[in-house]
Amino acid sequence: MGDDKTTDILKRAIMMEKRGQAFYEKVAQQTSGNAVKRFFQMMADEEKDHIRILFLVGHHLKKTFHCIAGCLLGHFFIKGLSSFFHHNCAF
Repeated sequence: MGDDKTTDILKRAIMMEKRGQAFYEKVAQQTSGNAVKRFFQMMADEEKDHIRILFLVGHHLKKTFHCIAGCLLGHFFIKGLSSFFHHNCAF
């Protein structure tokens, strides 16, 4: 990713989700009732999904940043400025 602030936010969000997951798993282990245990395990599983989504968002942002940077560099430095304005660029 090109933005350190965005990276930091994603890292913090992932850490919060991991803490939530650990909390729910701990409560599920300590609970004796099956329904309550299943509920907290489901909550832990939801946190796992959130972590996966945040990783995918980070990967997508990194990929998008590199794609745009590569497109700009390629047009400006290899083909020249006039080619940039005549090329059908994705953005």
